[in-house]
Amino acid sequence: WVQAWGWLPVVVWASLQVCKWASLQVGKFASGQVCKSASLQAGGWAVGAGVALAVQFCADVRMAAYTLVTCCSFLVARYWLLDAGRRRLRAEQGNTRSWVLGFGLWDLSFVICSFVIFLGLAACQWLPLAALLPDTTRVSMTLHDAAAWSLPWRYLVGLLLADHGGFHEWMTYVGVGTLVWALVGVWALWREWERRWLVGWLVSLLVGAAWFSLGENGGLFQVLWRVVPGLGLLRVPPRAWVLVTFAMAVLAGLGVEGAKEQRSRGAGEQGHGRRRQVGRWLRLGAGMFPPLLVAGYRVLVGVPPLNLVMFGLVTPSAVALIGFRFRAMGFRFQVSGFQVGVDLKPGTLKPETLKLETILGLAAVLLVAVDLLVVDRTLVGARPPEEVFADGRAAAEWLAEQPGHFRVYSPSYSIPQHVAELYGLELADGVDPLQLRVYADYLTRAAGLAPQGYSVTLPPFPEGADVRTALKGVVPDAEMLGRLGVRYIAAAFPITDDKLQPMGRFDEVYVYRNEEARPVADAGWSGGIVLSDGTVLFRYHPWAVYAGWAVSGVTVVGLLAGWLASRLRRRRADG
Repeated sequence: WVQAWGWLPVVVWASLQVCKWASLQVGKFASGQVCKSASLQAGGWAVGAGVALAVQFCADVRMAAYTLVTCCSFLVARYWLLDAGRRRLRAEQGNTRSWVLGFGLWDLSFVICSFVIFLGLAACQWLPLAALLPDTTRVSMTLHDAAAWSLPWRYLVGLLLADHGGFHEWMTYVGVGTLVWALVGVWALWREWERRWLVGWLVSLLVGAAWFSLGENGGLFQVLWRVVPGLGLLRVPPRAWVLVTFAMAVLAGLGVEGAKEQRSRGAGEQGHGRRRQVGRWLRLGAGMFPPLLVAGYRVLVGVPPLNLVMFGLVTPSAVALIGFRFRAMGFRFQVSGFQVGVDLKPGTLKPETLKLETILGLAAVLLVAVDLLVVDRTLVGARPPEEVFADGRAAAEWLAEQPGHFRVYSPSYSIPQHVAELYGLELADGVDPLQLRVYADYLTRAAGLAPQGYSVTLPPFPEGADVRTALKGVVPDAEMLGRLGVRYIAAAFPITDDKLQPMGRFDEVYVYRNEEARPVADAGWSGGIVLSDGTVLFRYHPWAVYAGWAVSGVTVVGLLAGWLASRLRRRRADG
């Protein structure tokens, strides 16, 4: 998920460049000129957007879906908001329709190019997935299954106060400094008519993603789940909060860069002094309230928690940086013989001149980084390998010494998957959000349970129950497990069954030998699930894998051929 998230700003940036160069080409065309370089630049960025999205899709399919939503909303906002003024201008010139059609179709052609490249490169991933998906339990999820871990309303307070050591799916903190600078970014962009569309897009993306993250608690997810096909496959709505983080980061970055521009522009405006005075009072109030809140908590309650202390420290620091940027124009001083220029007006940066806005920008980034690192410190811990692999290790060591090819089943998750992997054991149970429906139903019945809805675990455990004891008293079907090749059963509790022979107790893990065990059946070269009696539960057809890799290979060859052809044309043109 983290690897895939890093490609989101890359895809959006490439899409922005595509629109930029496409707009330049349309403008040249409307004036009777042709700009081949603009078309080449737009095409190059379109290829880059498709490649980045394909890489992200191969890292995590769900994140790519959120990126597509972001890019689509960006294109819609840009076309309908940014070009509203341009359409009015063209209307005065009498050629509104040609401009709108030309701009829309030109942009759309590059968007389609990016999407086709994405589909071609990622075919090795999405074609096998599309072929396998109908046979998985994922397609049978209900609304409640898809809305798992919906974000409670009270966790929106996490925008101001970090939930130190909290639940990872409900982390809403983006940094108080980020929030302060994002507000500055909204204010700075809104004052520029040509960039208001950007504010509208980012704020809409932020609010929409936050609303979607509420899941069953917000109402939006239920409506979209019934309207948008395949939306339930994403599961866990709070993961859309990454779009809130993205929008906040962009607005904060624009706020850091936009403060000096607004200060320079506002200096010559009539009546700006009153607005500046109001802004000073607002900054003063925002900077003084958090420390006073911390002091009041200390006096009335006691020692304040760390998240409240950080709120009281970071907020006034961020506000102070804003005020310092506003006041720094025209001020100069000497440091060790070097002239430090703090003139915030645009100018050429000389090697011997250190601009104060660069220092303040770095200070803002450092403030946000320190704030987030303090939160991360409460979420991440380090444990020695001996502790990580201690759970079920004694039983796994004994099982690994037994001869033959067999499988192991645990109704209490007594041998975790990473421990089983360490000792080369094949598990019939486990945790996986994407499971084959026929196997999930079979193993559920073999575990002594009735088939039920979607579950990420096999066997399925009751919601909120302790997996160590949830199935205590449930006797598994030894014969059905035996047809799967399950020779041993490892449980955290004793099991009474004549067909299960006790083999010993290893660090609180009871190990039983299944007298009904049969040899593990070979599924063949194509793969699948075959029982020992020859019954085929599932037969995998690998045609989708071959087709996907063929399409991806052809796409790569086509991109390389296009790149070589463009290089040859440039050389001929230069010659």
